[in-house]
Amino acid sequence: MKKTWLAAVFFIAGLSSSAYATQYEFTTIEVPGALWTSANGINNLGHIVGTYSDGTGSHGFLYDGTGYLTIDYPGSGGNTGIKDINDSGKMVGEYNNGHKYQNFILDGRDFSTYSFPGNTETSINGLNDAGVAAGGYYDWPTNSSNGVLYEKSAKVVFPNTTIFMDVNDSGQMVGYDPDFWISYLYDGKDLSQIIFGDSPYGVDIWARSINDSGYVVGSYMEGGFLFDSANGRVSTINYPGAAYSGLSGINDLGYLVGSYTFNERGYGFLAIPIKKTAVPEPSPFVLLGLAMAAVCSYGFLVRQGMGADLIGLLPGGD
Repeated sequence: MKKTWLAAVFFIAGLSSSAYATQYEFTTIEVPGALWTSANGINNLGHIVGTYSDGTGSHGFLYDGTGYLTIDYPGSGGNTGIKDINDSGKMVGEYNNGHKYQNFILDGRDFSTYSFPGNTETSINGLNDAGVAAGGYYDWPTNSSNGVLYEKSAKVVFPNTTIFMDVNDSGQMVGYDPDFWISYLYDGKDLSQIIFGDSPYGVDIWARSINDSGYVVGSYMEGGFLFDSANGRVSTINYPGAAYSGLSGINDLGYLVGSYTFNERGYGFLAIPIKKTAVPEPSPFVLLGLAMAAVCSYGFLVRQGMGADLIGLLPGGD
């Protein structure tokens, strides 16, 4: 009888948690004439930025829902990419000057470049609505990742930590260590590692963006992920039918952007949440009824001579 009640309690526990599911409407983002397109960031107005490649090189783009605007750093020769955009239209991106990548902030028509001196590789990856940009630099002589906040002319450095990928309006940041592909969340005070999935070490997780509600998106071995930093809930989100896809941006409405591959070509996509359903918790009376039904069913099987075979399948069965 003890084993029977263990089975009943286990059955109740399996039903007592609510299940949530968000459905998305997916739209492909493809610059006309492009060989491949990557969607990297989205603001609360639904404006999407990214990078595309054609026969002349790589270019940044802005998509406002009606058309595409190409963005090239002056004199870059077709080696430009746009990474993120805030609600005022300010963008962050990069270009290649023929020797290495340089990073910039684009405010209207004004480009401002940023780089750390020495043998370093600088990156500016995301920004919030106050215009604070998150990034970092990799110091090759010391093989160290250093997080950076670009706030007007000031540079706030978090040495030997992580390359920051994005910052929200509350000052929360996400980043990753490019040496080990380990991602981190900074809550304004503490830096903590993001861990989920099959790996107990949290490796191969690339956190890319965080919104004001603390939702983080990025990529890992299973594809794109949505991570709720408040409770640790993780959802895998992939473009339907794609060989592989990942997420790179999220706005405060929960709109997602990312990229996928199909037939060896790359495309960007927009995913808009269209429905969220919750399976309500059964009442205690329903749970009790289900538990008693399980007990009675087990008793019936015992009387039919099947109980011995069933015991081995139950939690705690010998």
